[in-house]
Amino acid sequence: MKFFFSYPIRLKISIGILSVAIISYQLVLMQILSYLQWHHFAYMVISIALLGFGAAGAILTIFKNSLTKNSEKVIPFLLVLSSLISAAAVNLSQIEIFRFDSYTLFVSYSNLWKIGITYLFYLLPFFLMALVIGITFTVHADQIGRLYFANLLGSGAGGLLALFFISNYQPEQLAPLISSIPLLAALPIAKKKNIKLFASLISISIIIIAALLVFPQKFILSEHKSISKALNMPETKIFYEEPSAYGYIQIIQSNSLRHAPGLSLNYMDNVPINNAVFVDGNWFGPLLEKTKFDTTKYFQSVTGHLPFYLKTAPNILILDGGTGRDALHSLNSDTSIITIVEQNRAVIQLLNNQLADEVDSLFNNPKLKVIQLTSRTYLQQSNEKYDLIILPMIDIFGGSIGMFALREQYLFTKESLNKMFDLLTDSGYILINSWLDYPYRNSLKLFSTITEVLEEKGLIPIEHFLTIKNWNALSLLIKNNPFNNEEVSNAKKFAEEMSFDLVLYDGIKEFERDRYNVLQDDKFYDYLDKILYSKEKREVFYNQYLFNIKPATDDKPYFSQFMLWKSFPYIKESFGLYALPFFEVGYLILYLTLLQIFVAVIIFIILPLLKVKFSKGKRVWTILYFSGLGVGYMFLEIILIQKFTLYFGNINYAAAAVMCIMLVSSGLGSLMSGKLSKHIIRWFWVMAFIVVMIIVYSFIMNDLLLMTIGKSILTKIILTIALIAIPSFLMGFPFPVGIKLLKESTEELIPWAWGINASLSVLSAVLAVVIAIEYGFFIVMVIAAAAYLISLFSSIFQYKILKT
Repeated sequence: MKFFFSYPIRLKISIGILSVAIISYQLVLMQILSYLQWHHFAYMVISIALLGFGAAGAILTIFKNSLTKNSEKVIPFLLVLSSLISAAAVNLSQIEIFRFDSYTLFVSYSNLWKIGITYLFYLLPFFLMALVIGITFTVHADQIGRLYFANLLGSGAGGLLALFFISNYQPEQLAPLISSIPLLAALPIAKKKNIKLFASLISISIIIIAALLVFPQKFILSEHKSISKALNMPETKIFYEEPSAYGYIQIIQSNSLRHAPGLSLNYMDNVPINNAVFVDGNWFGPLLEKTKFDTTKYFQSVTGHLPFYLKTAPNILILDGGTGRDALHSLNSDTSIITIVEQNRAVIQLLNNQLADEVDSLFNNPKLKVIQLTSRTYLQQSNEKYDLIILPMIDIFGGSIGMFALREQYLFTKESLNKMFDLLTDSGYILINSWLDYPYRNSLKLFSTITEVLEEKGLIPIEHFLTIKNWNALSLLIKNNPFNNEEVSNAKKFAEEMSFDLVLYDGIKEFERDRYNVLQDDKFYDYLDKILYSKEKREVFYNQYLFNIKPATDDKPYFSQFMLWKSFPYIKESFGLYALPFFEVGYLILYLTLLQIFVAVIIFIILPLLKVKFSKGKRVWTILYFSGLGVGYMFLEIILIQKFTLYFGNINYAAAAVMCIMLVSSGLGSLMSGKLSKHIIRWFWVMAFIVVMIIVYSFIMNDLLLMTIGKSILTKIILTIALIAIPSFLMGFPFPVGIKLLKESTEELIPWAWGINASLSVLSAVLAVVIAIEYGFFIVMVIAAAAYLISLFSSIFQYKILKT
């Protein structure tokens, strides 16, 4: 096989293509697992799978001579094998004997072997692809700067490619599509001597991949997913499906589905039959056709009609508007204009075009203005005044089984609510609807958040609340100015007409709270009083209550994270051990993932030490230096993705932009790092500058982004590139410099060092989320700086030892 380029150049091209495959396969696999199970379970499996990098480093450390001696023969066959396994991994895990539901992990230990097999299926492709990179870095360590550049450049491109595939192909087609990329990586470095065998393997791989694309295996989702439950109802089917960058969209048609949150028991007419939208198998919203039923009477019979009953709201803002249910409700009142904010462009476009008939062309109504951003981003940009701001329904009827625990919810932070108050007219309202959960969590955290915001504004909280409930939901109305007697009187009249209960207003009587809909545990009202009437009692209550109901903030935006370690004994005693995952499975899986990775890191990093003989000084430096780089880089990446999600109003674009800019900039840094290993003092200064930049960012970035969030998109792009590219460029230097130094002194440590860096990067992806939940984003940034500082100090110390 004749090539125009020399082998070293072809090898760099191959590494670049392979890196595209690794990152895109990782992101695609996360999307598939988010669809099949939940995003937090995807996190768990991917973290374990990426430890294939650590395993590759360990194997390469132990069998270095055997693998590197014949690297030119071994690498192409490893690439073909990784292609085959990555194509089949998801399909194999879907075979009946291996398939399992993530919730069964907490119900029966007999399912543990299934999750072990699943880990193996997902680990093998990463292990094989990582082994190729490890062998290449070891054999060609003298070219590490250029190789690392190709590696990072390909990784950045992989993020964009994954976004394209996820947006345009069915979940069943994603893995086979990505699996073809390692075959492309194998072609430039194939040897003429083995061409017949190699061509045969390539042909077999292409046939298998083509078969999986043309005849995809239909995936089976977890039985606990919202769409799985919906499809169990009679006369229910999926009638439309579409991939998108926002998740896999499915619309069901049903003669059985009813969606009526807060509906009065006095309502005697038919509850409308709903079709509904699901994204990644999770409930997104109902599709209401105004022509099929009397929407006026229906909406006048729900708790959320309270603000419309009290007065006319000419200018309404609907946040996280979903499929437009609240917009349809608002149109039934005398409203001049409705602004609906919804970030899922794909669903909005569907309801605006192909499926407009499903919602009576609601989104084409001239009174409706649609903003396609995250709601919090819009709040930060807007200066318009509104008579009514409507927030999305909190939680899911029957409970969200803990799936939102790890999700950043910037819309429900103190800072967000404070901004809403700023956008209200003098007599304007904020309406928040919430399902009544038990044990009480969502509603109590909601009350505590609003109460603290009102207190910080110098107001008396009880004067600004007007709350009603039915048997399954409550509606909180909040106002900048105190509610007057007329408003309270009209609220009482509305509650009387609809058999709703008043929950909270200034001067409420105890008997008004449970007149029609009696709570199973009336301690709820005592809890409210502790939150509202005394700051001291509230703090005591926070500490004594069995769940975390302290307000979410922009630094800790996990509104739905309620679990505390003291919650577990209570849940076990009151509801049984098997109920634990249904309270907050995300929180459990996060810590289980951290534990699993920690054990795996010990196996893949510490144990190989027993097989390698080298000086103690080099061992300590290698651990500290490459661990610090892995932790610092990943911590910063996680935080930047969160910060720029709020900045741009879209998590998919923010993640793709941050990853692409960081990886490409770091790649350019590695390309420029060639001479730095010969100038040790300059290397130290680069590391020190990275530490300083991270510390400065931890103090100024949040304010800087909020100050410029309303600027033009071009200005924001330029600022984003500047903020991310500069530190990322510098962070591209330390890794190749460290590898070069090992090449010159202790070459046998190179695969082990690479394995440490890869494994600690994976561990850090989970650890960063744990720290953010428990302590906030600021602390994550501080630890990122500390990690680079450890790498710097260990290098200075090692340099002094070598000089003496």
